[in-house]
Amino acid sequence: MQQRADMDYKYLFVTIIFLLSISLNSQIMPSNYGFAGGPERSTSTTSVLYLDASNSSSYSGSGTTWVSIGSTNFNTSMLNGVSYVSNGDFDYMSFDGSNDYVETSKTASNLGFYNSDYSMEAAVRFKDVGSDNFIFGTQTSSTRQGLHVGARNSMVYQGHYSMDGASASGTLSANIWYHIVWTYDVSASEMKMYLNGSHIETDTGRTSFLGTTSLRISLGMSNRYANIDLAYAKVFDSVLSTSEISSLYSDYDSVVTRAGYVYGTVNENGTLNLSAPANATITSVSFASYGTPNGSDGNYTTGSCHATNSQTIVESYCVGNNSCSIPATNAVFGDPCGGTLKYLYVKVYYTH
Repeated sequence: MQQRADMDYKYLFVTIIFLLSISLNSQIMPSNYGFAGGPERSTSTTSVLYLDASNSSSYSGSGTTWVSIGSTNFNTSMLNGVSYVSNGDFDYMSFDGSNDYVETSKTASNLGFYNSDYSMEAAVRFKDVGSDNFIFGTQTSSTRQGLHVGARNSMVYQGHYSMDGASASGTLSANIWYHIVWTYDVSASEMKMYLNGSHIETDTGRTSFLGTTSLRISLGMSNRYANIDLAYAKVFDSVLSTSEISSLYSDYDSVVTRAGYVYGTVNENGTLNLSAPANATITSVSFASYGTPNGSDGNYTTGSCHATNSQTIVESYCVGNNSCSIPATNAVFGDPCGGTLKYLYVKVYYTH
């Protein structure tokens, strides 16, 4: 009997420690938020370079290493203050146009597009359309050796240096997310450009790229740093077909434009940060409670302590915006139950 009692006490002690660990873990988390599930971006067409801010295999969420997860994995380096922005399932890297860029340490020969076919893809937002904003580039200014692919002013642009192509002026606007694909066919000496799945430009008589310096992201030629937000970038060593480009755009579009919800929780005196996907707008508040709400993963109910103004206050912070930051404080909501640790639970809906 004494041995059984000892075992019971040991079991009780382990159980208490386990429960305490759960409680502590939940309290030290400043916020927890999530999205309704969405599709992964297509990997059916293998890329030789694939940098994706939303894929944890590509970027861990911290540090200056951005891993290419294409046909072979390799590390690239984010230099001079490239910023990671967490945005639900559409995270991105923000470049300030001053001096920050990504060094791949891979040449065109390494990536299979030296004097050869290629395609390049990006999900990008240009923060201005009055200057050069090249996504893919090399730091060279010599004929056929200075890659600069991205945007020039409001034109979609594709350049090998003195062998360039461009869409019509006014194609692009600032602060709008775009899906862009550029292709080069060496046998036809032909550049093509696709915007949001649609073919917008063909330029012929453009000879191939012969550069030997390393590929940079957000830097073209000698000092053209891009002022952009970049969700992902890919390089292919082939000319993508129109059906492949359409499929890649559909993958992008399904993440960016679908309707859905985002939810989150935060402890008292923290700040709850909620973000809808790019180009989406928060349209309504499904649940809001500052007090002692119950539930998890967006399935929430009010508790015995509840600030009755929670709904209207959260609406004032969130509705009509792509993202919102809500202070979980008595100064904002009042104190519905003095002396009790309070929480803020919120679930909002968004549409494109």
